[in-house]
Formats: sequence, C-alpha cells, structure tokens
Amino acid sequence: MQKVAKDQKGKDFEAARDCVRHTFEDWVIKSIEITFRATSESEGDGKGGTPLAAFLLLSCGIDAISGFYAGRTSEHGTGAQYKSFVRKYMPTYSPENMYEKLRCALAHNFAVDQGLALTHGQSHLHNVRDLTGETIVKNFENVFFDFQAGIKRYFEDLDSSDDLKLRFMNRFRKFGLASPVEFKWQAAPTSAGLNFSGPSVTG
Repeated sequence: MQKVAKDQKGKDFEAARDCVRHTFEDWVIKSIEITFRATSESEGDGKGGTPLAAFLLLSCGIDAISGFYAGRTSEHGTGAQYKSFVRKYMPTYSPENMYEKLRCALAHNFAVDQGLALTHGQSHLHNVRDLTGETIVKNFENVFFDFQAGIKRYFEDLDSSDDLKLRFMNRFRKFGLASPVEFKWQAAPTSAGLNFSGPSVTG
C-alpha cells in the first residue's frame, strides 16, 4: 500500500477527514435524530409512531461511512463494504441481516424482511427473539447508539492507520461529499412559458 506522507498529502488528508467527520456529526447524525423525533411520536391515534424513515437514514449512514472505510471507488461492491463495516465496528450485529433485511428492504421497498422486527423506546427488547426464534428485534435507540460508537471508533482508527487513510482518500477524491452552497440564478428560469423568477435558493 502507498504510504500517506505527512506533507501536502497529510494536510489534504486532515482537511478531508475533518470535513467528513463534521458532516457525519452535524448532518448525518442530526438528520437521523430530527427524523426520529418527527416520526416516533404518536399523532393521537393511540398506535404510537413508526420511525421507519429514521431507520432508513441510519442504514444509509452506515452505507456512506462504509465507503470511506473500504475505499469505495465504484458503484460495485457496496454490499460487501457495508457488511465489512458492520462486522468491524458494529460487531454485535449480523452484517447480513443489517444489509439485506434492513438496508435493502427499506431502501428498495420501504419494508422490513422476514426475520427482523423493528421497534423504538423499548431497549429491553433489543436483540430479543420471538417465540419461534426466527425473528430478532432491533430497538432504534440501541442501533443508533452503536452506529455512533462505531463511527467514533472508525475515526480513531483512521488517524493511526496509513492503510485506512489511503482508502479514505481514494473514496473522498472519487465521490467527494455533499456540502452547503448558495445558488443564485444568473437569469430567471422559465419553463413552458412560465416565469419562475424569485429569490436565490440554497441547496
């Protein structure tokens, strides 16, 4: 493996690392928290909330950080990378269940596959199986806590491993990272003869 030297490359790494870490702390984690609060409370129907969207964002967060861990440079192999991160940094979870029954089922079908049940506010049920032994329960708060702990451990490992630094920078240089920008129209856009002129937008 090519060694990441403490020269300009080292400075580039530190800037990229800080950018990604702050993005996860300020955007990813907070977005999951806000979504969970918005969807976990009952709207008066007595049935309780259904924070599937928060679980979905959480699983996408795992997907995103696993790309940096594995050094993702193409759209292929994301499943193996996801499982690899879970195996290393969320070791109490089944990588296959987290990827196939949670991530893929939610992302593609907004559903949860058989063998997995999701809940929230019931930490005593986390990792408990039903009477058949075929279905395991995952409590949101536990999964979210373990996800954050895994990210923290990853960044700690990143600072002391040239191999992880190289993978991290390969991923960062290939795909970059979303960041806030201010967008202003040079001219009022039109569509089908309609004028949509208005204030500047951010995105």
